[in-house]
Amino acid sequence: MNASKDMVISGFKIPKDTHIMANFWAIDNDPNLWENPSEFRPQRFLSEDLKTFKKLEHLIPFSYGKRSCPGEGLGVVEVFLYLSSLLQKYDIKANHKTDQKLEYEFHFSITAKHNPNGNTNRGIDHKL
Repeated sequence: MNASKDMVISGFKIPKDTHIMANFWAIDNDPNLWENPSEFRPQRFLSEDLKTFKKLEHLIPFSYGKRSCPGEGLGVVEVFLYLSSLLQKYDIKANHKTDQKLEYEFHFSITAKHNPNGNTNRGIDHKL
């Protein structure tokens, strides 16, 4: 997405035609939007009675705008059918004997679409 005109956002000058990318990691890990964002808590997406899903405005797993994933509807239905069939056939129980925390590392990478020099260095990878 490119800026359609010169503008100032939160004190930053954005010239017209500047390429803009959304930082989904920052949205997904913002403590102002999510209580304890680094904790794995799937119940945060359920209603109080745990029977229906909440549609949260800041939950954007399929991107947004005109470039959002056209397969979102199909993906949601497929995951539902897959999990439903697993739950029908298996008795799934949690192993309460372990107390392991999930840890992750976030990397940001930029790769050239076209590499005219034939250089084998395919991109920049930064560990955050």
